Amino acid sequence: MPDLSEVEYAELKRDISERGIQVPVEYDESGNILDGHHRVKIAKELGIPDKDIPKVIKAGLSEQEKFTHARQLNLARRHLTLEQRKLVAANMWVADPTLSVNKVAEEKVR
Repeated sequence: MPDLSEVEYAELKRDISERGIQVPVEYDESGNILDGHHRVKIAKELGIPDKDIPKVIKAGLSEQEKFTHARQLNLARRHLTLEQRKLVAANMWVADPTLSVNKVAEEKVR
């Protein structure tokens, strides 16, 4: 997924500063972040201790399931431009060339 714009990042940072992290950061069982990279980065910038960051562990997912899960979460939440959505679609086929056009469309990339 593309990085947040400077404006989006600043808005998220302001919100976290005022209200804390409202959506838990999702990790796999090895401690890799599946969803929430920006929240963790902002928490560090604001001096929020790791113990105060809400967390969810998603165990037992294959690498493909982790990729799909993270992509679906971001596509559902983020306001991406058409060009950014095209980039996501292209990356989907790189990650899994067996995907059909219909499958990509189901994932709300178009």
